[in-house]
Amino acid sequence: MRGDAGFRSLDLSGVNSYQLRERLGEEFGAELVVGVNTHLVAPAVISALAIAVTFLPLVFTGSQAGLEIVGPMAVAVLGGLVTTVLMAAIVLPAVYLRWGYVAERDRSADDLFTSPSPAGAGLAG
Repeated sequence: MRGDAGFRSLDLSGVNSYQLRERLGEEFGAELVVGVNTHLVAPAVISALAIAVTFLPLVFTGSQAGLEIVGPMAVAVLGGLVTTVLMAAIVLPAVYLRWGYVAERDRSADDLFTSPSPAGAGLAG
């Protein structure tokens, strides 16, 4: 298991989870977003807390000789964690509720995701 398993869903590909539930028949709305968000945010918050516990002592050791770079680095990491969790918990669901609804999905590229044809089937002999 990767160390950043909790954060893999925090980028915009987290929208795929919303869209998958819609394709499975769940109706678009607040219930969909809350249901998906509870599964996406919990691992992210737990991972962020574990990383924060690791980096928090480094914030206070930055004034010691030889560790001048550690304090600012730890502050940057902690700021990134806070930003990431807020994006996943608040911004992404709000944006999806506002602009995520599509009356009819575009199916023009569905054939790109089908299994490939057998080798050489499309080649002229």
